[in-house]
Amino acid sequence: MRLHGFVTSCIIVLLIVLLSAPPLKAGTGQQEKQWVVFHKDIPESAVRFNVSLEYSPSRQNFCQLSQELRAEALPENRKNKGYKQQINITTAIDGYQYRLLFGEASDLNLLSRDAEQLFKVEIIRWEQNRKPEIFKEGYMMLGREIEIPFQICGNQMNLPVSGPVSGAFMINIYNSDRTLLRGDFRTHIDGQLSGSALTEGAALNVSITSNDSLKLEDRNVNLNIKPFDKNIQSSSASSKITDIFDIRGAKLAVEKVTSDCSQLVLAVLHGDLNQSSEQLNKLILNKPVPNFARVELVQRKLVTLKDLKAQAGTEGHIVMLFGEFKENLPPGMMPGRMPSYMPMSELALDETAVSKILRQDIVKPLVIVFVCQSLQFGDLYEKWLDRNPEFLIISDFGNPMNTRFQIPFRGGPMPYYNERTITKETLREFFGIAENKVAVLLINGQGDLLYMNKDAGQQFSETLTGINTLMKK
Repeated sequence: MRLHGFVTSCIIVLLIVLLSAPPLKAGTGQQEKQWVVFHKDIPESAVRFNVSLEYSPSRQNFCQLSQELRAEALPENRKNKGYKQQINITTAIDGYQYRLLFGEASDLNLLSRDAEQLFKVEIIRWEQNRKPEIFKEGYMMLGREIEIPFQICGNQMNLPVSGPVSGAFMINIYNSDRTLLRGDFRTHIDGQLSGSALTEGAALNVSITSNDSLKLEDRNVNLNIKPFDKNIQSSSASSKITDIFDIRGAKLAVEKVTSDCSQLVLAVLHGDLNQSSEQLNKLILNKPVPNFARVELVQRKLVTLKDLKAQAGTEGHIVMLFGEFKENLPPGMMPGRMPSYMPMSELALDETAVSKILRQDIVKPLVIVFVCQSLQFGDLYEKWLDRNPEFLIISDFGNPMNTRFQIPFRGGPMPYYNERTITKETLREFFGIAENKVAVLLINGQGDLLYMNKDAGQQFSETLTGINTLMKK
């Protein structure tokens, strides 16, 4: 009986302990996600957008890493099996180390002039504390890439993927000094990490890419705001994840992101993303024009609105013309091919005629600025070489490297244009001007916008004459 009573007491005590104990935490697969915070001092009152991100395979490049390769000579002995050079690749993204052995393709009697470019290759790989193994062997031609597919876990790339992520190593070997080989080793992972959120007046689309670094803080974020109001153009911005984004007159920041990039929080630091077309126009018309900076394409120097105002003086004016110059082709020359996506906003008059109309009977200083997305090489290196035109030509793009240069040609292969897919910040977007329209702006020397015609293509001469009249008043 005593034993039975003791057992009963123990059971009662155990039940009390179990009932009073705190609930068990979820397993490791259900742990709360860890946040990586980039901006800690954002006020609680700031508007925030919580964006859920998903990763999916696609043709878009999510990650690209590269490193330079240099070979070293191998001693001639039996152990090296006739291979004379080797290239060591430190631990790659898949966890393996690679060694490439190169030898002459002496067992092949090639009659081609490129026979010396053919090498016998053996690729060895191994994991840490594992025995090396021959992974691939065969022949390769210098300058021709070797592709090695691989798969890694999504969490190795800080991606919200439970299964494997596919990619490829691209190895390109060349012989620059005719002694030791050199090359490059590139890592490609094709996929898209993206998500979206809705504001009151637009869809906010977010995508993330990773270039030259696997660190979370080095990734790039691409923002695109697509308004529901069809009268307002979409706006885009692209920058490092830790930077401040300037888009549609508002400033945004990625406040934080989960370590697996499954969620991202965008905070609005200044401005409003939900402005109507009327509100956007009121930000520009009859008010000082916000400062901007662009590269002058002829003189190749940075020009700001402050510089233009200083040149015009308080009594002068600034005229900005958005459009592309016509191609002036010599006999037998054909127009350079323009990318199919590039809108045509060609000016009806050349720079000489424009300047003559605007400057007629004008006594006060006048600064004429052409804003272009493309330019002809002939104008740069023939027409305006060693000259100081009485006007400025600035790039429409915030990054002048996005400017497209047209090359007339005499038949033969079409000239190449770098059809980039990266987002481009433009002055057209800054002023709310459509990509395929010719536009003209009049700004006084104090920086106030006096007149703007966002679609002056059909009445270009009349618009210039009207501006000339306004400047005389």
